[in-house]
Amino acid sequence: MSEVRPLAYVFARREEQKFPLSRYLPPCHPGMAEGLLRRHGLPGAPLLDPIGASPQATLELAAGQRILVNCNNPILAFLITLLAQELTPARFQSALAQLSTLRRGSERLEEHLKSLYLTHCGNCRRTVMAQYFLYRRGEKTPHARAYECPACGDGGQKPITAEDLEQLAALQRSYPLHRSRALERASTGSSDSLKLVNEVLDLYPERALYFLFTLMNKVESLSPSAEQQEAIDALLLAVLDAGHSLNPWPESADPPRSLSQPEEYVERNLWLVMESAGAEWAAACRPAALTLWPQLPPQAGVVLHRGRMRELAQKKGTLAPAAILSVIPRPYAAFWTLSAVWSAWLWGRESSAGYLGILERRRFDWAWHSAALQSAFTSAGGMLAPGSPGITLLPEPSTGLTNAVFHAASASQWRLDGLAACGEEMPLQCTWKAPAPVEASAKHNLRRILRDAMRQLLMESGEPQPYALLHTACLAALMQHGCLPHDLKELRGDLPAEVNREIASLFGDEKFLRHLGSSSSDPENGLWWLAACAELPPSLSDRMEAALLELLRRQEHLTVDAAMEALSAQFPGLPGISPQAAEAVLASYAAPIAGSAAWRLNEHDAAPKRSSDIANIQRLLRQAAAKLGYSTAGENPLDFLQHAGDDTPAYRLLVGDTAQVGRLARLPMPPGCQYVYLFPGSRAMLIKWKLDHNPLLAELAGANWHFLKFRTLRHLAVRPDLSRELWALLIDSDPISPEETTQLSMFNV
Repeated sequence: MSEVRPLAYVFARREEQKFPLSRYLPPCHPGMAEGLLRRHGLPGAPLLDPIGASPQATLELAAGQRILVNCNNPILAFLITLLAQELTPARFQSALAQLSTLRRGSERLEEHLKSLYLTHCGNCRRTVMAQYFLYRRGEKTPHARAYECPACGDGGQKPITAEDLEQLAALQRSYPLHRSRALERASTGSSDSLKLVNEVLDLYPERALYFLFTLMNKVESLSPSAEQQEAIDALLLAVLDAGHSLNPWPESADPPRSLSQPEEYVERNLWLVMESAGAEWAAACRPAALTLWPQLPPQAGVVLHRGRMRELAQKKGTLAPAAILSVIPRPYAAFWTLSAVWSAWLWGRESSAGYLGILERRRFDWAWHSAALQSAFTSAGGMLAPGSPGITLLPEPSTGLTNAVFHAASASQWRLDGLAACGEEMPLQCTWKAPAPVEASAKHNLRRILRDAMRQLLMESGEPQPYALLHTACLAALMQHGCLPHDLKELRGDLPAEVNREIASLFGDEKFLRHLGSSSSDPENGLWWLAACAELPPSLSDRMEAALLELLRRQEHLTVDAAMEALSAQFPGLPGISPQAAEAVLASYAAPIAGSAAWRLNEHDAAPKRSSDIANIQRLLRQAAAKLGYSTAGENPLDFLQHAGDDTPAYRLLVGDTAQVGRLARLPMPPGCQYVYLFPGSRAMLIKWKLDHNPLLAELAGANWHFLKFRTLRHLAVRPDLSRELWALLIDSDPISPEETTQLSMFNV
């Protein structure tokens, strides 16, 4: 049995970059891939990426080393090739000008294509260009248009007019011809292929399809240079994606996952899309040396192999990869299908023949994805020396993606070596030894292994966890014990389904797990905790807060990135520290330094100042107890006893200068006792953040807990009319939520 090491997370912020087709690509975290290589001592080493799903990560790595990228998707291969160049807006403006001057009959192509989007201002009747049209699912005509009139200033969304519909009807005469050409250009001739290409064509409104194939037909009459053709293809790709009806309204940055139309979708003015696309392409480029396999760049750069990974593995090349590094995509049916059709439309069936077979598939599910990954992993592992490292990033990890990757890796004879997480939204970082066969072992008790993995994660974190992270812990434990598929036969057999059934049965076992924070029966919603837990362990969020406070007190200034690096080293593996949690702590204890990305500890949160505050509050509590007629016992916590000699407290009060309220949950709870946590007011929002993100803590706090700010106690302690009734009323008068606060208005009762 091989141990899986908990690794320190290599943190890098997500870069929100918008350019054509970027929404289909895995999220980009510049610096993450380089950081992972540094951790493994691999800077400058030749790499292999068997998937080629992330052009941004590829080009980031190409700045410092040779990376052999296998890419079977012609669209992704084009993106890598394009973005590796020094792109300028002028290059695309030149291509657009070249297209503009083409003729369609007696008019310029530009004027003809722009005329497709002409409408009339509803106010002054001036002819204007529509920016977009809105459709409802299943309807062939739009119900609204949007424009801005330069003459009278009228604009925004307006109802469609009869004139608009008449103009659209005029396009229908040539529509069958364009559709027939589009079908012939992409279909392989099989019935499945014809059916699927027709489904794709149904996604394009008549005006968009007319625009696209009028434009592409005219492009065929050009004899551009290779550089000009590349710029034209980039512009065409932008309109191919902007033109289909999978683009919802209101707009979303999420990619379409299937070929199902949204309830309402937008048809953009495709000429305006082309005009803006060039600047977006130019802004997204990351110049790097690029050659086509087997030619190698002189030093650092990309070696691009276009085709299947097993074909690359069968060829003898001169580049010997020292490691694998790959970003693993999700199997979005929409993107894979559109990529096949677009590549055929742009470059012809012959140039895309190796990829068009994807159109024969009617399902792009996780089982298919797992088998595809196994093929790539097996071939890639065969190109490495035994025991060489493999690094995979699983962006926005879901249970389906984690399942597919872990099962495929196991069936490829890869051994899981280390694991690091950073909450739910950041990529899951996995390191492997490939190839490293797992010896067959005696039959294991899957249920016991899964229970132990879940219990260990929950007890080590001390707080409820989401389904996805518990599921990942289960897969890691099963892989550690050699319980996942050992080869392709087992991958395609009953074992994956058996594993999934066992995991699902545990989440349905109410004697083992509790479902918190969600009324939905979907296990992936909400959080999970143990049904029976004798003693609540210290929570990860409290331990992280203490560690970050120590950092702030030790350093003059601290950035979020530096904080994440330190915290990830201190709390490696699962579940990891999320940047949102770290930022919530920073906002409570520190203030941003003007003109800098750094934070500095607030003066009033220095350790000596807070120690003095706590001592003063404890003194005030004893004074208040005397006024209320309570005797006291203990120090911190301090018990308010009904009378001397009575060891049953009416109140148990804990004074702290942090938001580590999990300590209250671990205190003995005598029957009928009320808990009071006293804290500086600046800690209120952090306490609220913890309660909002930990339904178990919120459940405990909702019973008999009270949160009392230092400032509120100072007012209470000096009241001459303080009574037990008034105390019980006013300890909740200054809530931790500022929007709910009634604060001192009640102090004049």
